[in-house]
This record gives sequence, structure tokens and C-alpha cells, in this order.
Amino acid sequence: MQESNNHRWWVMAALAVGTFMAPLDGSVVNIVLPQIAGYFQSDLASVEWVIMSYLLVISSLLLIYGRLGDMYGHKTVYVTGFIIFTLASVLCATAQNLAVLIAFRVVQALGAGMMMAIGPAIIAATFPPGERGRALGLIGSTVAAALAFGPTIGGVLSDYFGWRSVFYINLPIGIVAITASSIVLRRSVATKRQNFDFAGAGSAFLGLSFLLFALSYGQSWGWRSAGVWALLIAALILLATFIFVEKRVPEPMMDLTLFKSRLFTMANLTSLLNFMAQFSVVFLMPFYLLFYRDNPVLL
Repeated sequence: MQESNNHRWWVMAALAVGTFMAPLDGSVVNIVLPQIAGYFQSDLASVEWVIMSYLLVISSLLLIYGRLGDMYGHKTVYVTGFIIFTLASVLCATAQNLAVLIAFRVVQALGAGMMMAIGPAIIAATFPPGERGRALGLIGSTVAAALAFGPTIGGVLSDYFGWRSVFYINLPIGIVAITASSIVLRRSVATKRQNFDFAGAGSAFLGLSFLLFALSYGQSWGWRSAGVWALLIAALILLATFIFVEKRVPEPMMDLTLFKSRLFTMANLTSLLNFMAQFSVVFLMPFYLLFYRDNPVLL
């Protein structure tokens, strides 16, 4: 059901906050990683999981949350995700060791994934076809803005208030945004019956996890070590299982026939390469500037 014109843009405003905050916490933390590593006396391979755990959980669960939104209602999943994200942000700020921080980042990503998956679905249901493209484009722009401004915001906060402030700042913003979303968003009709693809979801999540572990610790363990090869083989088997399952279940988590479209495939490949290049620079630059150029984080 389409909404009135004024209400549509109130929905857009409410969703834009969540859509901005979720990717922002993927980029804002990059700039404070050297401080976190020094505070907890951790090596690079370990501290990078503050970032990778967050991105891994989000990327692995986006499709799952999309299905849950269809099953239980978009507003319910979105607001629940925002609450989880906000509470986990406070827990991240209070972490007393690196393992606990990474664990709370995983919880934070659970909430962020809900917001990122459900936001576009609510936009598509709220705006008529003639305005839908522009609305989705605006939501996409907030993601780009979050990635662009994240390092600057993180640098300012960490320089003046310490690295924990990049997590504490989410609390007041989250409270306001959760309240606004609860008022503005209207409850959608949940699908009465859908089968959830547990096999596909599990194999995709574990396969990506093992692959990232292998790539992360390959240099420190040795690329020819048994541990790295075991992780790579396990990842290959699990991802192959994911493809096998998705081709055969009646309601797959991912419709692989989409990749028959050359335009769709090339667009996703280009996006993958773009984010790989972008995050490589964003992740390593703070360490380079701080430890090799002796420049302050904010610069």
C-alpha cells in the first residue's frame, strides 16, 4: 500500500538515519584501530577482526534478514535491529579486552544487518514506481556518505574523547532514531508461511567465515601451513554446498539464476572490486600515518 507524499519522506528520513549509522560503524572504527591495538596490546591480524567480524556478519546475514522481514514484518525486524545495534554499541564502548570487543561487534552487526537489509524493502513498499528509483538512490547515497565521512568522524571523536567515544555516540542518536522509526513506520503484513533455507544460510555464513580466517592469518601462519589449507578447503566445500543447496531448495536464500544476467553479474563484480580497493586503503592508512609517518589520527 502506497503512503501519502508527506509520510513517504518522513519514512525516508527515519530510514536514512539507520542506513547511515550501520555502514558508518564499518568505517568510523577503521581510524581508531591503531589506538585499539595499542590499548589492548594486540597485533594487526587480531585487531583487524574488530572490522572483519562486523562486515562478515552483515554480509552473511543480509539475505537471511530479508527473508525474516517478509516472514515477521519489516517494521518489527527493522526496529529490533536498531535496538540491538544501539545496545551493542554501548557494550562495545565498555569492552575490557579485545575478545570481548569483537564479540560485541558481532552482536552490533546482527542489528546493523537488520537495518541494512530491511531499509530498502520498506522504501520499495512505501514509494510508488515513479519515485522508487530516486528514493532507493537517496538511500544508497547515505551509505556512500557514511563510508566517506566515517574516518573523519572517527578521527575527531578519538582525538578529543578517546576511541570508546566512537561507540558511545551511537546511544543518543539511536534512542532518537528508534523512537522516530517506531512512530513513523507502519506495520507491514507478514507472509503467513515461508520455508527458511537453513542449509543455505549456514553453509554461506560458515564458508565465508573460514575463507576470511584463512586470508587473515595466512601471512602469520604461513600460506603453506596445514591450518590455512584446512580453512581454505573447508571454505571451498561449504561454498560449493551453498551453490548446490540453492539450486535445489524450493525457496532458496539466493536466487542464483540472477547471475545469468550479464549486467547483474558484472555490476556485482565491479562493486566487489571497488569495495576491496576502498577498504584496503581505509584499513591500512591509519596504521601507516600513525606508525610510519608519525602523523596524528585526525590528519
